[in-house]
Amino acid sequence: MEHTGVIARRWRDACLAEEDGAPEGWPGAQSDALVEAILAPPAEPSAVVQSLDRATRAWTRVQPALEVLSRRLLVLRDVVVAATVPGDHPRLQDLWEVVAVTATEESALVSQRAALSDPLTGAGNRRALELGWEAALNQGRRVGQPVCLVAVDLDGLKQINDGRGHAAGDEAIVTLVAALRAALRDTDTVFRVGGDEFVVLLPGLPAAAADELVARVGQFHAPKFSWGAADTVQDGTSLGDVLDLADRRLYAQRSRVRAPMARAEVRLLPPAGPRWLPAFPTSRARAGEITVLGIAAIVIGSVVMSIAGGNHAACDAGAGSAVVDCALSNAASFGAVVVLVAGGLLAAVGIVALVLLRAGPPLPIGGTMVRREPGVPPSRSPAGVDPVPGAPWGRETLRS
Repeated sequence: MEHTGVIARRWRDACLAEEDGAPEGWPGAQSDALVEAILAPPAEPSAVVQSLDRATRAWTRVQPALEVLSRRLLVLRDVVVAATVPGDHPRLQDLWEVVAVTATEESALVSQRAALSDPLTGAGNRRALELGWEAALNQGRRVGQPVCLVAVDLDGLKQINDGRGHAAGDEAIVTLVAALRAALRDTDTVFRVGGDEFVVLLPGLPAAAADELVARVGQFHAPKFSWGAADTVQDGTSLGDVLDLADRRLYAQRSRVRAPMARAEVRLLPPAGPRWLPAFPTSRARAGEITVLGIAAIVIGSVVMSIAGGNHAACDAGAGSAVVDCALSNAASFGAVVVLVAGGLLAAVGIVALVLLRAGPPLPIGGTMVRREPGVPPSRSPAGVDPVPGAPWGRETLRS
């Protein structure tokens, strides 16, 4: 009998000539291992079957389609029969039956896994989640243990796709699934149920155990994500109910994290002081109030000055009723002067403010104003960035 390497090359050449394929597309290592398992010297039947089963399954998993697999096996049988003596043919026929059955079984398993998995990440799809949930729920009922679902959302996938391209978005998805798998137990499973939506099935664990899972995921360089957990002990027994509650907890957790950003969108004004306390006006209404207050002070001061002036003249002529009256008249005159000066200053400040506020927008005195293009999420730049007017929309403009 010829060497197994020669038979393997002859098999490859015959298949590629029939398929008009390129040699680099041929699974050489798996094909060589299958030929060696078929042509190995006789040994213990169990050892032969085990070796042949392992080699056949490995070779089947790298075949592009079932029809290609069947055709290549027929070519291999013809090549091996032509290269061996007739005395070996009965034994080879028994081996062919093992190979055919094993290859058919493995091909069906491959097809089933493809139908139940996400092609990008290899995680289970929605159908696989339904099957896995039923199996875990039945097992949990038998042994009296809970089943936990963790809803996971990759944060910012749209921004990654828009800013860096879909290849970067796919890389973030694959990285998150890899981190989840690295943090899970052997009995836990990851499912991709949407573009950026994932579900982790944790048999035998309550929802509180999700905290430990999330802590472990962070150790494997996972991109930022949000999550929420629910279980069959307190949250229901149907997949829809438990998953819906896990989703709601996810969004609640995301809202708590983003609350500080939302508060940054509010325009904060300085606290209002006492109404009688003069302050530099920051609005036309405030400027008008100060102007009116100044004019009123001028009018009151003028009236008091007029009355005090008459009394002061009477005192000088000796017509005052008492020394005290003359002293009060002098004090009133001094107070009237003070009121006139204060009123004049207030009126001047109010008039100047009215002119300035008419010529431009409200003066940003105190507080914080944030402007942002509608629909654009808040940036994470530190406070104080872009402190001048006219900064581009789409970034926070902080002015204080």
